[in-house]
Amino acid sequence: MPLKKNEGIQAVRERASRYSGKGFAAWVGGVLGSIAGFFGTPGEEVEDVQSDETEEFRHRQAFPVRCIVFSDTDNDVDAVRNTLYFAGVINEEGEFTDNSEGVAIYHTGDYVDKKKPDLSVVRYWQRLQQDARSEGCNVKLIAGNHEQEIWRRMRAGEDYGMGVAQTRELSDFIESLDLFHVAGPVLFMHGYPTFEFLQTLLHFKQVTGKDLNSFNDDHYKKSFVSVNGMTQYAYVKESRRKNHLL
Repeated sequence: MPLKKNEGIQAVRERASRYSGKGFAAWVGGVLGSIAGFFGTPGEEVEDVQSDETEEFRHRQAFPVRCIVFSDTDNDVDAVRNTLYFAGVINEEGEFTDNSEGVAIYHTGDYVDKKKPDLSVVRYWQRLQQDARSEGCNVKLIAGNHEQEIWRRMRAGEDYGMGVAQTRELSDFIESLDLFHVAGPVLFMHGYPTFEFLQTLLHFKQVTGKDLNSFNDDHYKKSFVSVNGMTQYAYVKESRRKNHLL
């Protein structure tokens, strides 16, 4: 149940109570109240939570003035190039322009077709991310269900017609992707989180005091040691109660 614009946590609790029992409504309200504080959404706990954050944390979490968001491009690099060119971020040769400084480019997953992944697409995004750094532009890459499914299939022996070196390259790229990214009040991710996952993020923040984005390196990327480990963060519709994401 998402927060509506300018809606306080009490209003969310009242909405939740119309759909479920009082106990569940209280739980939902409590989770959303804490999330509101961390994400800067209007709510009861916002002031207290924000007052404890450092200036460095607030600066690091600032939402970019200009951003471009991609998702589900499925092997289509031309559409990406055309969008960036239309936005004035790259020129006809695909090079970053002076207008790209300060721009944040997000891709929230499904870079490649899950049945026929194209390594040239992976290399394009890696090169774009690398070139952006020198131009004062930030490219943030987030995992989608296609990447997660491809990784699991490769661990099971699928090679997608590639050689060993190519499958290793694709696997390394997938393992390098973040699960999500928080900027200001916005949570960028491919699907949407369960309340259990939001609680996990809150617990991580409360226990470690770290930037929420540190969860990617501290937990998500370490889960790739096994299929079972990674699957708890995977987009698996058949196991909604077992997994954090839908």
